[in-house]
Amino acid sequence: MTKFISVISAKGGVGKTTSVINLASALQYLGVNTLIIDCDLSSPNTTMYLGLPYKTKTINDALLGRSHINETIHTHPCGIKVIPASISHDDIEEYHYGRFDKVLADLADFDVVILDTPPGLDKPLVSIVKLSHYVITVSTPDMIALTDTLKTLKLVKSLNKKILGTILNRYDYHNNIDTKPHDVEKFLDARVIGVIPEDSAVKKSHYLRNPVVYAFPDSESAQGYKQIAAGLLGKKYEHSLPSNKKPEEKSAIYYIFKNLGLAK
Repeated sequence: MTKFISVISAKGGVGKTTSVINLASALQYLGVNTLIIDCDLSSPNTTMYLGLPYKTKTINDALLGRSHINETIHTHPCGIKVIPASISHDDIEEYHYGRFDKVLADLADFDVVILDTPPGLDKPLVSIVKLSHYVITVSTPDMIALTDTLKTLKLVKSLNKKILGTILNRYDYHNNIDTKPHDVEKFLDARVIGVIPEDSAVKKSHYLRNPVVYAFPDSESAQGYKQIAAGLLGKKYEHSLPSNKKPEEKSAIYYIFKNLGLAK
């Protein structure tokens, strides 16, 4: 059975789409049949991030009945599969979030579908989260972003959705300003499932229109995403780490995925 994971953030600019693309790439690297769907109909980003053809079929075509959803799946040269949202102004004006449930029900079988959600705390986000089995939040380590993330987590809890944890993005190990991961966990009352360091390789990968996991597989950020993916599957990913903390043998999330038949 396909499992849907919403990746969310209360505000833009924290690296949500970057995390979606790289988490999907890391899961694919570990053998999980994974699909990305850009559910941000007002400000879609996957087309630009991955350099997809402008005229490719999109989730908008499926929502408007112009194409079957399986016809909108695009395979990126790096190997990940993605359904982009339209960047056409005419399509952006039409928000059909209420049709997502019917469209997703016709989706071909995948192990995991990662939903790149619209930012904010309003109806578009709620409608997508309601269709998800699990939720991952993305935040930078500053208190403004973390406070917004706390609001988002409260919303998710009110919807009775399982929270897998938070990806702490753009963390600087070399300063004493960023909120430490263990303090983030206390503040959010949620698990930090991975820390992605500030890394120039991410900007370079954006320029190349590829996931950093694919373009720079040995970079610290790529290692971070692989560690997150491995933790979700209960696997131990060995590599040189940007911190002294080594991945756990079995994470709490492992047991969730084990029950789903995804963890080995």
